[in-house]
Amino acid sequence: LAAVNIFFLAGMQVLYALALHSTEQLVNFSRDEAAWRRAASTKGAVVGGGSLFKVFTSWEALLLLAMKPLSHWIFGLTISTFGEYGVEFSVYAFLGLTAMAIVLAMFGTFLAYRRPKGPQPALYGHLRGLRQLVDEWGKGAGGRIYWGDKG
Repeated sequence: LAAVNIFFLAGMQVLYALALHSTEQLVNFSRDEAAWRRAASTKGAVVGGGSLFKVFTSWEALLLLAMKPLSHWIFGLTISTFGEYGVEFSVYAFLGLTAMAIVLAMFGTFLAYRRPKGPQPALYGHLRGLRQLVDEWGKGAGGRIYWGDKG
């Protein structure tokens, strides 16, 4: 019976971690798409700017960075297993976890359905095609990358 309780807890933890991971993929996709849209602008996108700097200047990444450890901590407060005696749910922590799950779902839905304005290459995701589409690769362009029509 204790093994069943542990597998129940692990199953719930896996589902919640999978939801967080899916939202993280949406955040990464949003950040990558914004970088390609900057490359289509007249200023271009900076090549080689620090990855951590870009994470800490992205509100989506900061929100996710705050939600991931907090939600795992609240999940740990919510569910407790007592060997052969069963599983116990803390009501107030469960309400907090529910609120965080709702915020996570709303955030993920917003990222999935958001349609930013501006050009996007038709080859987005096809690396060989994108490499051929990019006009200048940083060195001769003042450390910036450009693609598309510059007018």
